[in-house]
Amino acid sequence: MTARLLIVGALLSLVACGSPSPGSASGQVWDGHGVRFTAPPGWNLRAGGELPSGIPSDIRESVTDYVVFVTNQQFTGCGPGAEFCPGIAQLQRGGVVVAWSAHHCVAHGCDMPAGDQILVGGRVAVRYPGPGFCRDLLATDEEVVVVSVTPQRVDRIITCLRDPAPATTASLAAMFDSIQWRTP
Repeated sequence: MTARLLIVGALLSLVACGSPSPGSASGQVWDGHGVRFTAPPGWNLRAGGELPSGIPSDIRESVTDYVVFVTNQQFTGCGPGAEFCPGIAQLQRGGVVVAWSAHHCVAHGCDMPAGDQILVGGRVAVRYPGPGFCRDLLATDEEVVVVSVTPQRVDRIITCLRDPAPATTASLAAMFDSIQWRTP
């Protein structure tokens, strides 16, 4: 009987520790659109929405939707005339916003762009400097990561930063390290 109680107690401890809950010390978990990751503690997540007007037409045609926006600021809306609107009018010093979109494609539309090849969540990805989407946000750094999720899906993750502290950059890297896709 005592052994059975120890086993049940151990299993309950493992279950309780196995998956972080929203707002826990380990961060908030996003689980949708076939992807799961943990945002840094205190950061905000918002499900994606409509496309910003500044997206080039060749990309706009292949975007299914924005998956999620992640920021270490509060979502406020967008500035007047903003071409790229992830829900932030402008970044504060140390601010970060990530805009993640899923693109469904066929044949050559799924080709990866030029850039540094990396792995993200075990998937082939390409990283390159951003083309200026983050300009209106007063970002000092912009990076795009394009991930081949399936032969018919390519995700684009645009990261806008304004003078980030090393701890902020480390938190963002940890978020990328936590990415897992559920699609084969």
